[in-house]
Amino acid sequence: TGRPRGVPPAASDMQASLLPLISLPLAGPLPTSINLKVPVNSTHDTVRFTPSLLDAAALAAMLPHYEAMPVDPYLQIRTRRFAKYRIDDLRVPELTYVTNVFMQSAEYNDLVKDGKLAVIRRYEPLEESFAALGGFRTIVAQCAADMLAMGAPEGTPFEFGIHAIRTLAPGMPTPEGVHRDGYAFVMSTVIGREGIQGGHSRVHTGKYDQEIVDIPLKPGDALVVNDDAVFHSVSNITVLPGVAQGHRDVLVIVARPWGHHAAEAAALELEGSRESPDRAEPADAEA
Repeated sequence: TGRPRGVPPAASDMQASLLPLISLPLAGPLPTSINLKVPVNSTHDTVRFTPSLLDAAALAAMLPHYEAMPVDPYLQIRTRRFAKYRIDDLRVPELTYVTNVFMQSAEYNDLVKDGKLAVIRRYEPLEESFAALGGFRTIVAQCAADMLAMGAPEGTPFEFGIHAIRTLAPGMPTPEGVHRDGYAFVMSTVIGREGIQGGHSRVHTGKYDQEIVDIPLKPGDALVVNDDAVFHSVSNITVLPGVAQGHRDVLVIVARPWGHHAAEAAALELEGSRESPDRAEPADAEA
């Protein structure tokens, strides 16, 4: 089967040279938002950046959950929880929990293609107390609003796969490099950065193209991309001089129309026990 398509058209033939590089410093004032179209004549935005989506109080309420997260059973150099939800209408983004199983084909993840990561992965689910936090709800609402502004249809059910991930430094947030996730939209919100440098969120017009966006997301900042139109990556993180260990905490949402869930459910039924983490060898870095 081909890759699931989102609403806006793909831009695989777009030349990166036609677009300016948007690069922001880690320190200093930020714009109120960044909206970028790829190609430049697209009807809807392809990239939307929202600085300071969460305030200090909302971040402080979320951070204890990252301190207590279990080790990722597939990539032991990080901790992680995951849950998939259904939203019936993006205009009223109410979440209904569905499963803690995540599927990703080798088409989108080189670690899966190389046999280092399972296609079907089961994680400890997000805690209900975490999903009830105001900051969590704010992120979901912003993601839904951005998706609508980027061309997602009203009144259409969507699946929201939500990953809470802590990557330890030194580490590779995206060891597969420049990639797509196989969804319609991807949102990344940084919850915490402690004792690290690097970790720039980047957007590319193609897998082998230079970035057109390079933003070191600060805690509270959010970036949404149309996964059909562009690729994305995150630069490696290292510890600051004199620091023993650091980490980067993110909440990632991968979203697509609900119809894809039925195909995944059928595949799970066929795979049976192969969704067990011991069926794949752990990789050396974060996917």
